[in-house]
Amino acid sequence: MLSVVKENVKEMRTNAKDATTNVKYWHQTYGSVMASLTILMSSFWTIYISPVLLKFNNNEIDFNITVTEKTWIVSIMDFGNLLSPIVAGQVMDRYGRKRTLVFSALVYVACAVLVLFARSAAHLFAARLLAGISKGLAFTVTPIYVAEISSKNIRGKLSSYFYGFFCVGTVVATAIGPYVSFHTYNLISLTLPVFFLVMTIPLPESPYYYVMTNQQDKAKKALQWYRDISTKQKEFLTEMEFEEITETIASQSTVKGNYKELFANSVFRRALVIVSMIGLTQRFGGISYMLSYGAHDLPDSGARNWFAVKECFVVFSVVSILANIPPAIFVDRVGRKPILLWSAITTSVVLYVGVAYFVIFNASGRNIACGCGGVSRDDKYFWIPYGVVIFFSFSFTAGLGVLTATFQGEMFPSKIKRYASSTLIMLLSAASFLINLSHQTVTERFGVAGNYFVGATSCACFSVYAYFYVFETKGKTLKEIQDSLMGDVKTPTTTTTLESAPPPPSLAEEVKEQVPVAPASES
Repeated sequence: MLSVVKENVKEMRTNAKDATTNVKYWHQTYGSVMASLTILMSSFWTIYISPVLLKFNNNEIDFNITVTEKTWIVSIMDFGNLLSPIVAGQVMDRYGRKRTLVFSALVYVACAVLVLFARSAAHLFAARLLAGISKGLAFTVTPIYVAEISSKNIRGKLSSYFYGFFCVGTVVATAIGPYVSFHTYNLISLTLPVFFLVMTIPLPESPYYYVMTNQQDKAKKALQWYRDISTKQKEFLTEMEFEEITETIASQSTVKGNYKELFANSVFRRALVIVSMIGLTQRFGGISYMLSYGAHDLPDSGARNWFAVKECFVVFSVVSILANIPPAIFVDRVGRKPILLWSAITTSVVLYVGVAYFVIFNASGRNIACGCGGVSRDDKYFWIPYGVVIFFSFSFTAGLGVLTATFQGEMFPSKIKRYASSTLIMLLSAASFLINLSHQTVTERFGVAGNYFVGATSCACFSVYAYFYVFETKGKTLKEIQDSLMGDVKTPTTTTTLESAPPPPSLAEEVKEQVPVAPASES
């Protein structure tokens, strides 16, 4: 009998070892990349209008638009982006995360068709409005979808794709748009959503959505697909994580899921404050200003210098893409909080260097600020603000830029995610609008140094806040993160995931449980 027990224990150990080593990440990565393509499309359409306005100025388009029409075409996308997050939250809970992203891509197809056959400003106006609506859908749903399909040990890495694809979309628009015809440019805008629609056909829905809608069989099949496990282990591993998801959803049975509860519940409110602080620091920390006015406010390097403003922002775009690599590697090893602190502190220092440059050289009487573009051609210090812009691109992107989407996707329970995400996106859209609107006023009153000072101080203040109030989420399940929000940080949870399958009991324990011990009187 003892030999039989030994064989059983040996088999259990083999199964447990398989449980911790046979989980693969290809399908999760594929799903995250496909979802992040909606962010690339959003970024493309955000920058889309810049090359188009240049083509209007060069009379490369068959029709003309007035200055007022230009203003409306540029700004209307932000209006659409401000409205759609509320709808996005409702749609993703009713029809699913994947279907909402597919709908977002279909809207981008409509945008591309409108501009392909554009014959007036009204077509561009409608396309930009729809693009803003689709951007709100993508920005609300993508972080949630990625967090729900990801294993906890790579969730941070997969979430970092969000900002990386945003940077790629910016480069695609700025690198291609000025050099191709209006018609070709619009064809490119059509190929992106069509490619997405084809490549997402095999993607299952989020297992969390299936559990929320009582589709347990589909939830298990979705888990099997995303965990990419062998047939031998499917039932064993899927059942463990399925139980964890159902327990997580069941623990939220008292959650009603509405905006009132988001703000009234202290746990949800704490999560919203943390994510909002990260997001607002992202916007006030300089990125909105840099993308809109950074090139305008840089001093001209002079005719004798080969590295001018255009070249600087080409490097800025390339560095912003490369800066996504380090957090993708280290976010699930080092953790979110250390990277966030490093990014905030480093970005603050870099921007304060910019403040010092503009203040000192303004005081010396050199006309380099306020977007005037003038600088002495023999000025040997012109490279300082250029270096600030490039170093900012790296330090900001590698932390604050990447991790906002990560925290957005993992800090809220399923029933409250739609309300939290839509609130966050609307808040950040309003923040960007305010920053861009106030730029000229700040510049006229305080010079370019004033805008840099706002960004530097925002990052410095946030670093103090993050040190005391932002907690680490590395390696935690979504349920464990909720426990941490409730103050149960030190109490380990008893749920089991695919990646943390418990080792089998020791051989002695198994023998003790399965072989009866003879009474003392009979020994």
